[in-house]
Amino acid sequence: MIQSINKRSGFGLIEVLIAATILAVGLIGLASLQSRAIKSVQEGDNLVTAAAIAEEMALRMLSNPYITAQGRQGYLATDLSGNVVSAGGGAAWANAALSGSPNITRCYSANNTQSCYDSSATIGNSTDHIAALQNMQLMDQVEMRLLAANSLPNGEIMICFDSAAPYTAWDCDNTAVRVTARKENIFTVKVQWKNIIDNSTQMYAMQFTAQCTDNAATHCGN
Repeated sequence: MIQSINKRSGFGLIEVLIAATILAVGLIGLASLQSRAIKSVQEGDNLVTAAAIAEEMALRMLSNPYITAQGRQGYLATDLSGNVVSAGGGAAWANAALSGSPNITRCYSANNTQSCYDSSATIGNSTDHIAALQNMQLMDQVEMRLLAANSLPNGEIMICFDSAAPYTAWDCDNTAVRVTARKENIFTVKVQWKNIIDNSTQMYAMQFTAQCTDNAATHCGN
């Protein structure tokens, strides 16, 4: 009787090992699924961030209409699509980009006699105002470039004319789409980054119209 009971009770070592193996495989699969779900959420956040950066760049251009209206000689003249990492990081890259404009951080003084461009400039000088707007353009692009690099994996931003593939290709054809009756052009802002799931390149693009007054090919025309 005792011998018969012992044969029927408990689990053998083989059964325990099999059960542990099955449990381990299940847990590994669950962990992998959870990790991919987290990355999918993060990638969705990257898309929202890219859209916000592109919209902010467009709003800054619209708030600086004088420089935007110059087309290829305005915001499009500054190529800030270089690699921040290879430049030694965000701070080093920004310092290099701004080194040619030492007065860029200066703004109007308390008595309204000093412009944002030069310590000797005056508020009544239109040339000084234009220089200040040019510096505003540079600062906008530096800030947006740093925001893209710091907020997205390998983040980049580009402003251009693109009539061929504005929503599907990173490179632009530099061909203006002009609304002649209103003296406006269609501007394209593109933001790209590395997909954290499969390391592919992702891109968000938006287009908007803005005043572009000079119809010459060097500015707003074809």
